[in-house]
Amino acid sequence: MNTKALAIIAVLILIVAGAAVAVVVMNDNGSKDAGDRTVTDIRGREVTIPNDVKKVVCVSAGALRMVSYFDIDRVVGVDSMDKGTSGSAANYNLAVYRVAYADEIKAATDVGTASSFKEIAETGADVIFTTTEGVEVLDNIQAKTGIPVIGLRAEVYFDLDSLQTFSKQLKLIGQVLKMDSRADQLINGIQALFVELENYRLSASASDLQKAYVCGLMTGMNGNFYKTTGHYLPFSYTVGLNIAPDIAQSPYIISQKDIIDQDPTYIFVDDANYASCMTTMKTDKAILGSISAIANEKVYSLLPYKYYNTNYEAELINCFAVGKIIAPGIYDYDLEKKANEIFQLFFPGTSMTLASYSAAIGHGIGYIDPSEYK
Repeated sequence: MNTKALAIIAVLILIVAGAAVAVVVMNDNGSKDAGDRTVTDIRGREVTIPNDVKKVVCVSAGALRMVSYFDIDRVVGVDSMDKGTSGSAANYNLAVYRVAYADEIKAATDVGTASSFKEIAETGADVIFTTTEGVEVLDNIQAKTGIPVIGLRAEVYFDLDSLQTFSKQLKLIGQVLKMDSRADQLINGIQALFVELENYRLSASASDLQKAYVCGLMTGMNGNFYKTTGHYLPFSYTVGLNIAPDIAQSPYIISQKDIIDQDPTYIFVDDANYASCMTTMKTDKAILGSISAIANEKVYSLLPYKYYNTNYEAELINCFAVGKIIAPGIYDYDLEKKANEIFQLFFPGTSMTLASYSAAIGHGIGYIDPSEYK
């Protein structure tokens, strides 16, 4: 087993222990206003909360997604982006949790933004979850609404460096909602998936590794064929050799020359910008047509990596999809079954499947007919 593999597995083993840093302690004064418990949020703030948190508001990118992994029924207020009263109506379903819990989100109150203090306060929520940055900003929301604010982080990736932070965040939400066992279920399930992926990769030989390019990644609510990243989990944890350099800003725009010079064997199109990527490939076919992936018709679609922050469940499903597409002899599982299992890990008891999500967004995972891009 190589050094990197050992490092990955070692970090995964430490996740559960490391996540326990977000400790809940009892408040000694017993005051109703102060709350019954004190938690330390992801921003390092000590926040007193009620003993029983029955109603929550989620505002800012990623907050509702993270809480939906636990208990959507406690959510009484969401921001206008999650409600669908702002942002792109055509892209609304790209955020996976919105499809899984469409009815529940529809029933929640539209509170506007994190600075809509009156609207948030009127929900009567016990706690506000938000990814809004800045301790002073979080303290101001708490002071203006009179509701405890739990600061989360939107900028957490699934990778070797961030898995412990992601798990710590799950632990924190579990503690606030008194759903510690659910946090452990998620952490253990994610850990098992990464170990499975690493075992497949360790079975691969050098000839199984193939140059790959991912396009159409969404950031800043837009994307196109030339928007990519060098920090793409479905490549770094499988047999895909990412042709894009891993730079600080991600996703970012790559040049035509770099794509052509690197000559990827496979191209993967993020469904978030499927139509745009197909149009660009046709428009620029005189230049792009010589790329091996296009010339040999090895172009595939994947689930949206980002929309209103990262679709973590889709990111994991894409890992198994990329492996299956590039090296089907090694990645020996039924992809649809694997995807459905991952959806159930994150959205247990729902009717969420790869088929139902693909139908909701108009595309799914799979081979793209050359007539769409040639």
